Formats: sequence, structure tokens, C-alpha cells
Amino acid sequence: MPEIRYHDISQGAYLLGDIKDIQDLLNMLRSLAEAQAHVWQHTFETTDLDSFTSFQFTDSCTPNMVLRDIQDMLAQSEKVQDSIETLSDLRRKQASIKEAEPGRQQASDRIKHANIVLVFTFVTTFFLPLSFLTSLFALNVSDFPHEPGNFQYQGWWIFPVLFGVSACVSIPLMVVAFNIETVIRVCHQIKSKLQLESTTATNASSPETENILSRSDEKAARPKELFELKNFALQRRRRSLDLC
Repeated sequence: MPEIRYHDISQGAYLLGDIKDIQDLLNMLRSLAEAQAHVWQHTFETTDLDSFTSFQFTDSCTPNMVLRDIQDMLAQSEKVQDSIETLSDLRRKQASIKEAEPGRQQASDRIKHANIVLVFTFVTTFFLPLSFLTSLFALNVSDFPHEPGNFQYQGWWIFPVLFGVSACVSIPLMVVAFNIETVIRVCHQIKSKLQLESTTATNASSPETENILSRSDEKAARPKELFELKNFALQRRRRSLDLC
């Protein structure tokens, strides 16, 4: 049995073309049968061409029978057309699924490689400070608690220093690595806040802002001056009335 290629829909396209031609021919035959039935109706003056006694004929095939057969064949051709279109659509979907499989496999491989790199990153992050401290204590420094020329340290002193410092350096770095997006967002928020404060301070100290503030103070002082002038005028009027 030959292998069916899921991406090859040329056979279905050829079949659809053949079915289209057959449907065109059947439509022409149906038009011809309808014309013949119309002629028979006018000739025999009846609409029941299947059973009438006014005319005897030897052939039992009437235009209505032919028309029904043609309509049945058209219905069957439409069913076949729908089946072929459904099959072609399924093949296209299968082709899409087959084409997506390599992408899913590549995504799975990338996740696997990322996990491997993550493990090695943790190991490197932990042992990097440890290696640095080991190299540092290997130096012949007189301040280190060992005899000159003898690089031997007491375990109660050297191990807490090595592993403690390594843990203090590695654990915060791992926490930052796991929450790098949060750290970046917080840094952006702090930066935006500082920029806003600096912009506000600059605008507050600018000459234009000082002019606006002085104008607002002058506007606020004008009602007070008018009130004082009004009181002074009233007092002078009272004095003049008293003199009179």
C-alpha cells in the first residue's frame, strides 16, 4: 500500500476539479430536463407527468423521473465534494501539527539545556568565592594564623571562614538572579522617583517660578490694601462730620 503523504493535497484538488466539471454537466442536464418537463406540461396540459391516461407511451421514463435522478446525482456529488474538502482540511491540519513538532522538540531541548546551565551556574556561583578564598589563604601572609612557610590552618578557624563567606556571597546572588525582573522594576521606579524630585526642585528654583509666586503674593496683598484704604476714607468722613 503506497504511503499517503499528509502534505500532498494535489489528489484532492484534482478530484474537486473533476467533481466541479460533473456538477456543471449535471446542471446543464437538469436545465434540459426542466425544459422538457415544461414542454410536456404544455403539450399534454397536465402537471402530473408521471401518471396520466390521456396519452399512452411505451417508454416509462418521463422528464420528471430524469429530473429526480439528476437532482439525486447532484446531491451525491455535493456530499462527495464536502467529504473531499473535509479530508483536505484534515490533511492541512495534520501538516501543521507535523510542522510544529520540530518546534516543540527544539523548545524542549532549550529548556533542558537551560536547566543544565542553571545547575552549572549554581555550582560556579558557590565555588567561585570558595576558590578565591582558597587561593587567598594560600599566600604566605604573616597576618594569617599559621607558622611561616607552613600553610596549615586550624579547621575550626578556616572552614567557617571559607564556607561562611561563600554562603554570604552566593545566596544573595542566587536570590537576585531568581528575582531579577523585580529588581529591575524597583530600580526603574527609584530612578523615576529621583528624576521627578530633581525636576520638581529645578522648577521650584527657576526665575519663572519665583515670578509666578511673587505675582500670586501681590494678588493676595491687593485686597488687604483696598480694605485699609476704605477704612481710612471712612475715618476721614466721620471726622469731617464731627467737625460740622
